[in-house]
Amino acid sequence: MAHTLAAAAGPSRARGAVSPHFVRRSIARSGKAPAATPSPQKVALKGGVSAFARHLELMTAVSEPAVHEAGSPLEALRARADLHGDATASAPQPERGALLAAMDIGTNSFHMVIVRCLESGRFEVVDQLKEFVRLGGGTSGFRIITEPGEQRALAVIRRFQRAAAAKGARMRAVATSAVREAHNREPFVRRVAEVTGVDVEVISGQEEARLIYMGVLQAMPVHERRALCIDIGGGSTEVVLGHRGEALATTSLRLGHVGLTERCVGESVHGDEPGASYATDDLLVEETRRAVASALAETDLRQMVEAAGGYEVAVGSSGTAATIAVMVNEMRRADETAAAAAAAVTPGPRSGRVNSAELTDIAFTRPELDALCARLLEVRTSERRAKLPGMNPKRVDVIVGGALLMRELFCALDIRAMRVSPYALREGVIVDWMGAVLINYTPSCDIRRTSVLHLAKRFVPESRLQSGVHVGRLARALADGLTRSCGLDAVGDRKGGGKKGKAAKKAAAMRTDTMQGPPNAEMCEALLAMRAADWELMEAAAVLHNVGLFVAHEGFHKHSWYIIKNNDHLMGYTPMEVEVIALLARYHRKKVPARKHERMRLLPPAVRNKVIVMASLLRVAVALERCHTGAVEGVHVLQRGSSTLLVVTPRMEADGTAADVSLELWAARQEISFMERVLACKCTIVEGSPGDSGEEAVRGYNGASLFSA
Repeated sequence: MAHTLAAAAGPSRARGAVSPHFVRRSIARSGKAPAATPSPQKVALKGGVSAFARHLELMTAVSEPAVHEAGSPLEALRARADLHGDATASAPQPERGALLAAMDIGTNSFHMVIVRCLESGRFEVVDQLKEFVRLGGGTSGFRIITEPGEQRALAVIRRFQRAAAAKGARMRAVATSAVREAHNREPFVRRVAEVTGVDVEVISGQEEARLIYMGVLQAMPVHERRALCIDIGGGSTEVVLGHRGEALATTSLRLGHVGLTERCVGESVHGDEPGASYATDDLLVEETRRAVASALAETDLRQMVEAAGGYEVAVGSSGTAATIAVMVNEMRRADETAAAAAAAVTPGPRSGRVNSAELTDIAFTRPELDALCARLLEVRTSERRAKLPGMNPKRVDVIVGGALLMRELFCALDIRAMRVSPYALREGVIVDWMGAVLINYTPSCDIRRTSVLHLAKRFVPESRLQSGVHVGRLARALADGLTRSCGLDAVGDRKGGGKKGKAAKKAAAMRTDTMQGPPNAEMCEALLAMRAADWELMEAAAVLHNVGLFVAHEGFHKHSWYIIKNNDHLMGYTPMEVEVIALLARYHRKKVPARKHERMRLLPPAVRNKVIVMASLLRVAVALERCHTGAVEGVHVLQRGSSTLLVVTPRMEADGTAADVSLELWAARQEISFMERVLACKCTIVEGSPGDSGEEAVRGYNGASLFSA
């Protein structure tokens, strides 16, 4: 059976065959298609270069790794548009603000996303649809599309088409493994076109992997990191290593959760539709696991990744990874509950309206995956497996194969932990389409920053948006000034743990000398523990702190919290990070944060302390932008012992005079007491001269006794 699965990973490309990626690069560089080598087969070249390139893609072995040269992402997208001209030109070219729909015709399920193109280079999701079709199930290797499967597919495609038409969206449909590998692929594609009018584009496995990576970049902040993306589908698994928008290496394995689950259960599966019942066979499960491990070893997957430079972060996408993450999270909660019960811990007062599970990142580790696989195999029947916490009822009949394959991929690639992306192929199709047909389109590189600005633009006018950005700069200036004046600058930017250096020792000594006494010593410890990523969350909260004005001015800080917590536009942030941003917006005015507050109790102690520190600085920064005019150009921090001086520099007006910052100073002085309590220091705010540094402003400060011995 190991040889069977190894063979299923796909034959090698014949010697001398031309890679479609080489064709794209050649066209991108020269503008001309390379001369086609006569083929023994009669290939109809009606589409010129486009038809020839597509023929090469369809003939390419899906399992062979493809290593891509670095180049301009825009050139690659435009080259692809030239190669697939009749695929994209069949629909009118979209404008910014237009609606686009991408349909993913998969082996197990069909997905469609409808989006609106945005000026920022991103898109906004308008609607999402998903139906389990099981197009490739019950066919002993997915080599044919059955008549029942075709009828289910046609019904779903018609529904998706009506949904897109109702919103006026232009549609692009791509088909993956089930259609790609089927002997009756062409009759199926013709049938879909005749019945529904939808032209289905059958993409290669490597093209599918590239599009998945492009989709992941729209949801995860991994553009600057070497990301290993794994997407386990029903009939194939795509693996891509990407960096800065370039797919450095891709491969597609003919190993999917539907086929592997069928191998695990043998003849016990009843039916090929989603939800079919079955019982696993231990011998078949172990035989399948060994065969998968052997197949992965023969594909040299690890060598491919290492040859491309290795990876820094692993990302999973699509249903298998998401289901594993949800089930692992449920297992964590059960373990925590059991541990609390064993320790006879009495939970604190709760209203029952919130729980900490909503703050859990969608991720899992290798030990957690091992434990889940063991749990799934302990429950032998699909009926009992459906009752496991976190199990998706429509995925219960394929989760065994998917989990086993994921575990073997973790072993083969030495993956220790994996985060899960909510975006995958269909979102990649959207980005690819936008890049091919929109003039001067460039995909966003900083998904966090772009999504924050997009959310702000939805709810506040441009003037308030710029004011929020300025508040973020002032808050960051306060944070940087405090860390530098305390000797913490080398600590605040640390990316991880480790031994304390000279700066940390200096900060610890200063904290001992000048910042003693609970609870202030604890807050100063939080300042010592701050990282650059924490200050970035504070800046995001500054930009978004006034979005609640869209609802009403009365209590708008609470409305801001609700909007930030309950939207799907903040991409690239974990649930915990979104909670922190929302809480900072909530506490930028009125009541100050306290540990007893309901939402604050949900946070881990270290995060809770950080929120209190950041809120104390944000409140002062918001006050320094009281008139929303940018009158305060900057703020400098000077510190000696337990005394802190904030020097506010006003903006220089066109007539050479300093802007009036009297109202801003008054407002900041109303907020400074909270910062004093948090950081255990005596703080004074003074006005400096435009363009002066903090030290220059201090020389002219009459209250020089602040730093007297």
